[in-house]
Amino acid sequence: MSKNILQNYNMFNQNIDGFRCPICHSDIAISNHSLICSNNHTYDISKQGYVNLLANYRPSKYDKHLFASRRIINELGFFDPLISQIVLIIEDKLSDKSLIRILDAGCGEGYHLVKMQESLKENGASVWGVGLDISKEAALKASKNYKNNIWLVADIAKLPFKAGQFDIILNILSPANYQEFSRVLLNKGIIIKVVPNQDYLMEFRKILYDKTAQNDYSNFKTIELFENNLKLIEAKNIKYPVSIGENNLEHLVCMTPLSWGTNEANLAKLLKADINEVTVDLTILVGGK
Repeated sequence: MSKNILQNYNMFNQNIDGFRCPICHSDIAISNHSLICSNNHTYDISKQGYVNLLANYRPSKYDKHLFASRRIINELGFFDPLISQIVLIIEDKLSDKSLIRILDAGCGEGYHLVKMQESLKENGASVWGVGLDISKEAALKASKNYKNNIWLVADIAKLPFKAGQFDIILNILSPANYQEFSRVLLNKGIIIKVVPNQDYLMEFRKILYDKTAQNDYSNFKTIELFENNLKLIEAKNIKYPVSIGENNLEHLVCMTPLSWGTNEANLAKLLKADINEVTVDLTILVGGK
């Protein structure tokens, strides 16, 4: 058994009582290199240490190139002010918790979850984290770079957990399933969702969607859906500039879905643009059951 598999085997073994099979909802046990439910659905621990719980995995646009670019942009500190704000919210809302259990639903390559854990631990909190994404490439990157969490390939509509397992569910610039989120959330837990505001990457939007309906983005329906499914505890706007330097524009373009719905001419125009600084404009929504 490799070091990665052994480490993840131990993490799964310590927390296996909180898992359930995403197919049949029966209990899961751990044996050798696999998670096996009572109906014999089997999920292997990969050699990198993550587990794929999707029965029919389909590759998507969220490929290894996107996550490689995303890692580079993250390490520039692109989201660090956002992460700092979320850590403050967690410390305020869960100050009485000796152990904080976090699920990052739509974790990407794991940077957000790990940075939050590091900050919370520096301030004295004990944190247990699970990162989940529908992209196998995301889980692969996360498990290679960050060894102290459980990383899963899974569907947010079929979360592989029993009810009431997490204090916090993170959902950062990613689709949500509030029915499933509420099911696996503890009664006093919180869901933290981050959505883009109108000026998010406005430097890109002006080039890619000039004189089109997409240039006038609104997050109204996304926020309304959140409020219709959860009790809104807090909404906080955060806006700041980020210097991306001379050589990172292509990486930022690669990692953002904003570039997917445009034509080749506009994309080429964007890549040739003299953009060294971009705007991050987000809303942090905090909700409970």
